[in-house]
Amino acid sequence: MRGGTQKAISETTFSHGQLDLLISGCIPSAGGLFALDKTGVSMIDPLSTHGLAVCNDRLYRLMGCQNRAAPSSDLLVYDKSGALRFDRLDGIEDPHDVLPRDGQVLITSPLENAVYATRDNGAHSIFWKAAAPADAWHLNCLIDVEGQLYASAFGRFEQHRAWSQALVAPTGVIVRLPSEEVVLEGLTQPHSPRRIDGAWIVCNSALSELAAYDDCGRLVSSRRLNGYTRGLAFDERYIYVGESSSRRMNRVGARDSRVTILDRSNWSVVDSYEVEVAEIYDLVLVPRALIEGVRIGFRTNATRVEQQDQFAMFTTVGVQPRRLWAIGEPLPTVSLRARLDGQLPSVADVDQIFIVNCRATNLGDAIFVSAPPNPVQFCYRWFDAAGAAVSAGQWIHTNLPHALPPGESIEAAIRIAAPHVPGSYTLAVTLLQEGVAWFDDLTPASGIRGTVVVT
Repeated sequence: MRGGTQKAISETTFSHGQLDLLISGCIPSAGGLFALDKTGVSMIDPLSTHGLAVCNDRLYRLMGCQNRAAPSSDLLVYDKSGALRFDRLDGIEDPHDVLPRDGQVLITSPLENAVYATRDNGAHSIFWKAAAPADAWHLNCLIDVEGQLYASAFGRFEQHRAWSQALVAPTGVIVRLPSEEVVLEGLTQPHSPRRIDGAWIVCNSALSELAAYDDCGRLVSSRRLNGYTRGLAFDERYIYVGESSSRRMNRVGARDSRVTILDRSNWSVVDSYEVEVAEIYDLVLVPRALIEGVRIGFRTNATRVEQQDQFAMFTTVGVQPRRLWAIGEPLPTVSLRARLDGQLPSVADVDQIFIVNCRATNLGDAIFVSAPPNPVQFCYRWFDAAGAAVSAGQWIHTNLPHALPPGESIEAAIRIAAPHVPGSYTLAVTLLQEGVAWFDDLTPASGIRGTVVVT
């Protein structure tokens, strides 16, 4: 956060805990969705996002696709319980803004100079399209004012706009659709048009400016800021403006953007919050319960989420799990594989209980756990010179320090009791699933062996 009076913001805008600010970042490699509340800015997820809209306790989120060969963008709809609807927008490349309206969801496509309309069944059609080549208008943001649809555009060019001329040229417009009537002109890369206090408020992005115009197109107020102004929200006291770290500045420097908060009465800067994203696209004030639904996302089915979380433990090591859960029930013998690394002693005393430090790695496809009814534990056996098993008093089993997923390793101190009779023996240390099998009986490599002279 930079400067300002954070106390004033905390005690007014966010103190009731019902509305927070949702922020979308739109760089494909470094975008995301962020929330600003009285505690500051937090990331919800790192997925690049363009337009946001709230309607009837639902949040609409637009996620673009820049694959020109086979574009397939996404429209996500959330309620307070999580993701409610997913629409795959086949054929719509790099969409920018979203607006629920009249039972449809309208979506702008700057590259096509078009507005699409999607329906609840996911199908979409062209609502309006300019008679111009690709990206000639760069139509971007939508707004509904008293039932009339308006859109901002960089200009009404008859050919693809020349960036060298359109970067700072005042060619931008706000048009009524579908009539294409120009209601405001002389703008510079306009974004995020809003109606506030009977005036048009718009981001002249290329000028780092927020500007207000009356219905005759006269400039009545303006405020120069520092970044590429885009994204605009307001409440009864404040105006929230997104400032991206500019497309032309700071290319190799700092890439943080910010949300600047202005006093609605005089446009003085009240506060500023940094956002760790290169470009901000949209801002929208959202009920806190709905933001919690966005945080939940697709984690709506508790059983599925638990299973996915367990499965993630396996995928990091490239193992297809036989079971997702760490339970002490009998495992298939093909799952009982491990690698043990440790140094056995060469000499021990009769009846001595000594320690062997060992590292065990799970080479199977199930989680090993020392839990009943069939725990997996460290254990050992003694064999005489003829290879016959020798009793060594009471067998000692050593529990695993914790559950051992496939591919992972643990360190353990294994307690071993020496035989009662002096002699030369073979000591075999391995894992055992009680009532199922010794691991080294199934795979000799699943244990360590050595000669120990018991004196």
